[in-house]
Amino acid sequence: MEYPEHEKLSKVKEQSQVIGSFLDTGIPEGVVFAKYDQHDRLYPVTCDIQDWLAAYFGIDREKLEQEKEQMLEELRKREA
Repeated sequence: MEYPEHEKLSKVKEQSQVIGSFLDTGIPEGVVFAKYDQHDRLYPVTCDIQDWLAAYFGIDREKLEQEKEQMLEELRKREA
């Protein structure tokens, strides 16, 4: 069985780890990501780093989780 989301993840693993590490620990304390609203006011943007990375690399986290479940099910069947 193929696992397209895992294949995508495998191809960007190194890049993703570098970016994730930077976002997690490389940003100086006090730095905040922000966006402008429709009234040109800034507001802080909070998001899980894994969600940002998945969106950036085009990986569907829900499908990725489904593939993990399929893998586990296949392993269980082999062991039975």
